[in-house]
Amino acid sequence: KDCKEYIAATSSSPGKLTIGLLVGLGSFSASSPHFMLNVLTVFFCSVAFGLSMSIQAMEMGDDFESLGAISGFRTMEMQTFITALFLIGQLIGCSGGTLFLAEFVVTAVSLLLGGAATISTGAIESWILFLCFSTTAFWGYLFSR
Repeated sequence: KDCKEYIAATSSSPGKLTIGLLVGLGSFSASSPHFMLNVLTVFFCSVAFGLSMSIQAMEMGDDFESLGAISGFRTMEMQTFITALFLIGQLIGCSGGTLFLAEFVVTAVSLLLGGAATISTGAIESWILFLCFSTTAFWGYLFSR
């Protein structure tokens, strides 16, 4: 019973978000300069994320399918949430680090506000790496599901 109380306490929204952000930042800063090591890390992290999602879907049953995208993140178990943020940190960290993070945020915000997003010519390589790592993560996720 103590373990269940601890899990319930750490699964609260602020606690889950704080731990997830720390893991995401650690994952972002721990990316390797070696391409193949990054590909393997992203692939196996996406496999772990897919397996966690499958297990969570089996545990929740039909309730899992009726959840929307935003409420799905709120009800996501702690290990699945941490794996997802670890994967996001790896994707952005491997693609180009801090400069790509700034480029990614500016592009995402301008697209959300309805403007035309521009990609600087120096960030083309980072976007290509991001596309490569995202494709690898997608196939790893599909492989595990």
